[in-house]
Amino acid sequence: IKASEKERNVYHVVYSNAGTTGTSATLNNEVVLDGITIMNGETMTQLKKEEGGTNEVAEIGRGGAIYTNRVNYTLNRCRLIKNSGLHGGAIYANNASLDIIGSTISGNRDVSEKASQDEVTEPGKGGAIYLYLTKSVNGNLHIVNSLLANNDVTYGRYTGTQNSQGGAIYIRRADDAGSMAADYQDAYIVNSLIVNNKAKQDGAIHVENEVTSGTITPILYNTAIWGNESTGNSVLLKREHMRNCAWDELPASTAKDGNIKLSKENIASDGPRFTAPTTTKGYEGYTQDAKWNPQAISVLTDAGDGSKDKDDKNETGRYLNWWTMHNTRLERYGYPSEYIRPVSGTYKRYVGPKDENGNIAEKPIDIGM
Repeated sequence: IKASEKERNVYHVVYSNAGTTGTSATLNNEVVLDGITIMNGETMTQLKKEEGGTNEVAEIGRGGAIYTNRVNYTLNRCRLIKNSGLHGGAIYANNASLDIIGSTISGNRDVSEKASQDEVTEPGKGGAIYLYLTKSVNGNLHIVNSLLANNDVTYGRYTGTQNSQGGAIYIRRADDAGSMAADYQDAYIVNSLIVNNKAKQDGAIHVENEVTSGTITPILYNTAIWGNESTGNSVLLKREHMRNCAWDELPASTAKDGNIKLSKENIASDGPRFTAPTTTKGYEGYTQDAKWNPQAISVLTDAGDGSKDKDDKNETGRYLNWWTMHNTRLERYGYPSEYIRPVSGTYKRYVGPKDENGNIAEKPIDIGM
């Protein structure tokens, strides 16, 4: 097809639209993608209409891999790689819930390589994921055992004055977020890695419409946030958003929250000591050959919230809590709550040290995947 360079030839790879009324929770709509790779998806380099206008289903320019309007998605062991969308390089979710489990969302960006010289009228937002909510009950974002690496919202040729935001994740909170129950969060991220993403503002996660009282979002547990670049030196992520996490921008505090300040040098004694991380921030640094597992000696090891007894009983912690909350819905898909399942099948989620007598002791959980 002889398509315009601005039009391209597709709007998304996967598309779901349940209309403009009702909530995703009450509509009972859900799509499950299991073991799927979506690569090189692309949408337009301009937005049809701003979110919040009279037509909230304006999907043009949003979600290079997946666009969903009021349809919930579960991604299990999926890869979303090198997709592009001005808002939501990989995924744009409008009033819908996303559960991302054991997946990789990496190397996505605001515009494609072919469109990198097109002048865009809006800054990029959400290099990997963009979640847009008009009411808090309409959706949320859950990420477990997943990698978000080298996503980028600075790739387009934008000449305006607004900031590109959320190198990995952009969340637009609903106006009623401040009135939700104390245990409510729009985003809940557990045992994941958010690394080497890039934006002008908030290289890792940007939250729009954050409230000054009531619930805060996102909430991160056992997650490493490292190497993300904010070229405008503006970072809104706070220590209060995380528990038992490791972050290279962590402010000093006397709080007993289990958080760890990471060195920006990977191989430093207090660095994450990833085996073979990407060496350049954002899309330009993306490679499928990167290895994000820590080396044997790392501050991430045994530093998470969670453990099992030496006899593999009495599991506790935030990792278990997430699966317990969602087990009824997810168990029919056969997702294991205890192990990551690599090809080798030998990596266990809980691996314990030995006591002074050489016997297996309590098994703590690591920070990260």
